[in-house]
Amino acid sequence: MILTLFLVFVAISLILIIIGLAKPSESAQAIFGFFFLFLLSLVIINGNLEYKSGETTTTNYYYNTTQLNQTIETTSYQYGSFVDETAGKGYGYWLALASAIGMAGVFFSLKNTKWGEE
Repeated sequence: MILTLFLVFVAISLILIIIGLAKPSESAQAIFGFFFLFLLSLVIINGNLEYKSGETTTTNYYYNTTQLNQTIETTSYQYGSFVDETAGKGYGYWLALASAIGMAGVFFSLKNTKWGEE
């Protein structure tokens, strides 16, 4: 997963968490936010988080008799891994633990809302 897309997903999950915690009647949004944050932590643990580290542009010039020149440019993007084996998995484990604790906290606080009465 590309880093910018990952950050957008983290922002969406944090918005869901804030809405769910600010309004106790909307606790389901906090649960979805914590669950989505937990899934994003698995991306970090597996080492699938990448960022664009550069690009290579190849320009080919072709000369023939009917045209003076023809230019073809090809661009290939290079991606580097955002996390290494030790630090990245540690961040992923801490994010998974924090989201699991947050989700458990929301479940324990459901008794005072409409979700806990059903």
